[in-house]
Amino acid sequence: MTTATKITLGEFWARDGVGSLFLAGVGMPSGQQFDHDTDAEGEDYCDVGDVIEQLDLGDLEGTVDSEGIWQWDGKGERLPSGDRAEGPRDWNGNTIYKVQAW
Repeated sequence: MTTATKITLGEFWARDGVGSLFLAGVGMPSGQQFDHDTDAEGEDYCDVGDVIEQLDLGDLEGTVDSEGIWQWDGKGERLPSGDRAEGPRDWNGNTIYKVQAW
């Protein structure tokens, strides 16, 4: 059995880039996927880096599995910076409890 690599989402983004980001939480229990597409216009436009920045997800420390998928399953844990009493939140203030990126 191999040990999963620990890395923050910000480091993973800088190292590997992120083509898709998946978030699940109180406000979206079945999750929502964001696919990076900066060539699109209107509602189809998506910059995953902007989503990571807007939701302050860069400091989340997760693991990278053998298929190259980064994941965090924090269930509302405090961020490493300690600046929030609870884990990350979506745009409506709902707790995010799962993040995956690939």
